[in-house]
Amino acid sequence: MLKHYLTIYVDGKKQETICLNNLESFYSGRISIGRLESNDIVLAYPIVSRTHAYLEVQGNKLELVDNGSLNKLRVGGNVSPRIRLASGMKVLIGTSPRAVGAIVLQYNVIDDAPQPDPRMQQSMGRASTQPQRRGAAPQSGKTFFVQRVLAMMIDYMICMFIWFGAFVLIFITRFPWFDHGFVPAVVLAALAVGWLYYALLESSAKQATLGKLIMGLYVVDAHGAMPSFGLASKRFFAKILSGIILGIGFLPIFGHKQTLHDRLTGCRVVKQNL
Repeated sequence: MLKHYLTIYVDGKKQETICLNNLESFYSGRISIGRLESNDIVLAYPIVSRTHAYLEVQGNKLELVDNGSLNKLRVGGNVSPRIRLASGMKVLIGTSPRAVGAIVLQYNVIDDAPQPDPRMQQSMGRASTQPQRRGAAPQSGKTFFVQRVLAMMIDYMICMFIWFGAFVLIFITRFPWFDHGFVPAVVLAALAVGWLYYALLESSAKQATLGKLIMGLYVVDAHGAMPSFGLASKRFFAKILSGIILGIGFLPIFGHKQTLHDRLTGCRVVKQNL
């Protein structure tokens, strides 16, 4: 069973570690954090708002959501209204980690399931264990690649329907772009539709296009937080470079299974933690 922990640091000093699984509100799906005593996690410090943020729990996936606080939530120096938490991530409450009374929340996940005894595994013999080791690691990478390809195909089909609708609209209404030439009008419309589709959805609370959502994937920035609209836009236009080089840029050949456009923008596509 996965255990979720939140460690509180004030001025760089550890104050306490809370096992979120022990909170009754963990199972209702929402944990409140703030200065008031009525919160599930009380941070009685002036820098903290009355109800500063909420932890939204969906299975083993946790998101920290700002509640319109004065000092906001920051990951890696960037303000983030909604943060998809990953084990080891640190979130700052306040304007600077060097400010007096600055509070840092560190999230960790620990699997407390009993591990098999290595001596027992050895007693089962090499013949029984070797096939499992040989097939497990490659399957994970292959499955992830297939999921990304399928997500891309789904998104492409959706965009094609939207592009067709935009084409019909341009043709019927003779949109001003049409006066500059049929081909430029269609290309600009296709580019605009693709840009808005990817940038708006990947910078939304779901952090995923419809294709990624169906395949259980989502996009994070370099700090594991929700990408901004600007960053999601850069990622979309970086895909043009990935496509120009014969589509090689779409292969996840860099670290953390990044494609070229992921690498250029510091983003990552990761699996839902189900």
